Amino acid sequence: MEQAGGWNEKYWPGEDGLMCLAIRKLGKKLIESSNLIVYHHRRPLFRPHLKQVSRFGIYRGFSIRKSQENSLKPTYFFPSLLVLSFLIGLVLTFLFPFFGYILLAGVIAYLALTLVAAIIEVKKVRLTLVVWAGIIVTHIIYGVTFIYGLTKSDLKR
Repeated sequence: MEQAGGWNEKYWPGEDGLMCLAIRKLGKKLIESSNLIVYHHRRPLFRPHLKQVSRFGIYRGFSIRKSQENSLKPTYFFPSLLVLSFLIGLVLTFLFPFFGYILLAGVIAYLALTLVAAIIEVKKVRLTLVVWAGIIVTHIIYGVTFIYGLTKSDLKR
């Protein structure tokens, strides 16, 4: 770890990924251990959770800008594509009203899929609407902050 430059908490929450990249660049191997358990605790809904998610979004967008190969998974882009699709759909709807139907169909499909995800995720039925809202807001916050992270030339801790 010392040869790799140590932990750089300036890039939280991505300092672990940076460390792994630095170790690989030194020609060292990273070994998975099935005996090791790491707990990543999500913060409670809404404010603390969304703050945490926004940090992930900013860092992930920034790391893609810096060409870090461990940040190029397609799933990292989905929430931003969702946000951009919605915004483009709104603009197109004003220009060409027919696009309103396409936008509405997309929003209904998204809401249905996220509702199913919420139903699957919850243990108490009375929490379904809260979890559903949490999923939607999480996608939006992450999507917007990911795009913001793409514009950053550096991060401040």
